[in-house]
Amino acid sequence: MKTLITSAFLCLLAFSPAALAHDHQSTVEVAVGVPDPGWKISIASMYVKKGKLLVVCQAKHNGGINAQVITGVKASAPVDKKHAALPRKIYLLGGKWGWARGYSHVTPEQLKKHIAGATQVYSAPDNKVPEAKDFIGLELKKAEALADKHKIPHRVVMIDGKHLPVTADYLPSRLNFSIEKGKVTKVTKG
Repeated sequence: MKTLITSAFLCLLAFSPAALAHDHQSTVEVAVGVPDPGWKISIASMYVKKGKLLVVCQAKHNGGINAQVITGVKASAPVDKKHAALPRKIYLLGGKWGWARGYSHVTPEQLKKHIAGATQVYSAPDNKVPEAKDFIGLELKKAEALADKHKIPHRVVMIDGKHLPVTADYLPSRLNFSIEKGKVTKVTKG
């Protein structure tokens, strides 16, 4: 009986929606040669058009001083197995060097032409760090959740016109929320 229950449980795990979704997923990896190690790339989106997988990558430089050594950088993203098996065309936004092997440098305007009529099959999650102004108008719980998600220190300093006791220490990255009727109305740093 114990063996039968264990077998049934394993069958349920094998055919659960999460397991089935994982079976249909694959990883697309892109390798790009860059002029120095300060460059990083990420896969911003993927499209299917005329039997090809169009992979759109974004290049960004850290802005620091780096040795001028051609370096390979990689990025990867999940996509459905049937799309991952297609021949690929790789487009790179943000690259500033004049050579490309296996990919094409494009401007946003050029990219629009290439992906016109394509079906989007992947979009990178938005990990943009919010600015202080992005919290204004949010309910307190949502503002705190957003700050926590991005590991931004924060505190409430005023509720409905009443100042709360706070420490006098100064943290340049900390957000101070003023709340009225449950919503953030003012945000200062410090």
